[in-house]
Amino acid sequence: MTTEGDKTDTPAARDQAQTVGAMFRSSVTYAAGSFAYKGIALVTAPVLARLLSPSQLGLLDLAVVLASTVMIIAGLGLDQATARLQPIVKDDRRIWSGVIAASSIAIALTVVAFALASSALAYLFTGSSDRADLVTAASLYGGGMAVSTIGLNTVRLRGAASRYSVVAFAIVTAEASVAILWAALARQPVVPIVIVWAAIAVGSGCALLAWVGPRIVQPDRRVIGSLLRFGLPLVPATLAWVGGDLAIRATLARANDLTALGQYGIAARIVSLLSMGIVGFTLAWHPFLYRASAATAAFMARRAAYQLTLVLALGAIVISLFAREVVIVVAGAPYLPAAMGVAPLSAAAVLFGLFSLLSAVAGRENRTMAVGLASLVGAGVQVVGALLLAGTGIVGAALASLVGTLVASLGLLLYLRLLLRGWPVSPWLPAVVLPVLVAATLGQALPTMIRLGIGITVGAAWLLAVQKTLKA
Repeated sequence: MTTEGDKTDTPAARDQAQTVGAMFRSSVTYAAGSFAYKGIALVTAPVLARLLSPSQLGLLDLAVVLASTVMIIAGLGLDQATARLQPIVKDDRRIWSGVIAASSIAIALTVVAFALASSALAYLFTGSSDRADLVTAASLYGGGMAVSTIGLNTVRLRGAASRYSVVAFAIVTAEASVAILWAALARQPVVPIVIVWAAIAVGSGCALLAWVGPRIVQPDRRVIGSLLRFGLPLVPATLAWVGGDLAIRATLARANDLTALGQYGIAARIVSLLSMGIVGFTLAWHPFLYRASAATAAFMARRAAYQLTLVLALGAIVISLFAREVVIVVAGAPYLPAAMGVAPLSAAAVLFGLFSLLSAVAGRENRTMAVGLASLVGAGVQVVGALLLAGTGIVGAALASLVGTLVASLGLLLYLRLLLRGWPVSPWLPAVVLPVLVAATLGQALPTMIRLGIGITVGAAWLLAVQKTLKA
């Protein structure tokens, strides 16, 4: 990877960097497909918020976060490792055989471990060991999500973005339908919903492997070793963020009540609009950057960082301006306190998009350990912030998330500056959180019609930015 001081802004570099626009177009398709996980919370939110009590919705969100924890541990970071090694090994049979062998053992061990510790984990996260069945169901769902992720990753790397999107939408439609049906019919629907989600995840993952996966051969220990050496350092990186979110939710539940947990969950669901864009970008960005030549990778990173941050920041401003109205539409008056957490969480999402881009830059330099360390530090800040701000409710929880993400992004940016002897992206990009927070202040103070005018203006700028980004 070249540094900012190298002459990457040449005609040849610009010609190759034109494919950044193609990458963003693919990321839009992947973003639609990311409904498979992120979209569960978004699509079903207006209905579930009215069928479930805030405490039940909070427990369902907690189960999803716990399941994500299991998925990350069991996944071993092999999704990114596969994308990194595929151009090198050039034999899909050896790669996917290694992925399946390593993942099968990890999934089984992780699910069993979480199930055995279900009572202790239930007490830790909810203050009551009576909810051990929820933790057990979440561990099964996490194992299913790990299987589904392998299948979806097979589609991503061996198929097309459009096929990935179609498959992901099919999965989320099935899961959303189950959630709504059980919520309407059962008095205590949370655990049954999570168990059926687990079954859908396992079935879809196995079906996808049978559909688009290569013929499986005897696993190669050298390939498995290469996959694990690249992927394992990424596990704490991803796990740290889920752990930080889990700690924030647990602190909120224990310091306040499960109603506050449900309200925070609604704020997070609204911000997942931005998160889906980040997921789509990440799915397209990693294989794109890993295949780029060293001569143009730095130029591509700077260009993509500017475009991604601009689009995310404009979207975050619009969401923050109308947080109260969006909460009313999505969930209703009982969840109105969630509006106070939308702006900090939106700003954190913008920074996480930048962090995801920088993580790929570090991965290209085989410095995944630095990504893991930055993530752990950021998550640690989130945990400490959640404890210090426990008495401030949803606002404190959202601010803890923002500060932790900011610390991690700046830390990784500074590390790459020292490693590459030049800024990998503009050091001013993290400052975009300021207008997002200003928009939140205006959203609470200005009349609706003035906010509407600002929103239309920013929305037009967002559409223009998206159009230019896709045409780049």
